[in-house]
Amino acid sequence: MQVQELYNFYQIYAAELTLGSAAAATLLLLWVIVLQWRLSSLHRRYRAAMKGAEGADLEGWLAQQRTTQEEHGERLRALESYSHTLGKTLASRAGRVGIVRFNPFQDSGGDQSFAIAWIDDEANGVVLSSLHHREGNRVYAKPLTCGSSTYTLSEEEQKAVKQAVER
Repeated sequence: MQVQELYNFYQIYAAELTLGSAAAATLLLLWVIVLQWRLSSLHRRYRAAMKGAEGADLEGWLAQQRTTQEEHGERLRALESYSHTLGKTLASRAGRVGIVRFNPFQDSGGDQSFAIAWIDDEANGVVLSSLHHREGNRVYAKPLTCGSSTYTLSEEEQKAVKQAVER
């Protein structure tokens, strides 16, 4: 269309175009009013929620909860570290025990003699042997390193160490 034709079109439909534009502007204005009302209502509810019960500040309470949560996280990490250290400590202590009762002398009765091995997870510890006979009792202790000793271990002492290692 040329400029003259557009001008003629506007003159013919000027009232309808003006009325349509006014109706569209009115609808847009109503929509803005509705949105403003909803925003105001939302803002009032937000302020009421942030105020909380008995005038408490919800934002302040949330910040305090966040701080408490971080403190609990630090405590949890410290407890996990302590638990790990405690586990290592317990593993290094003599916590495995093997015991063998025996009769070293054929002429006396009962299995009154024994060999006990106390070792840790690396088989370090001690073997304690007791030899019981009519005249008395003798007790021997032999250190263990990695399941063996610098002293000769009897068959019963070796069995006690093996039992402790297998536990």
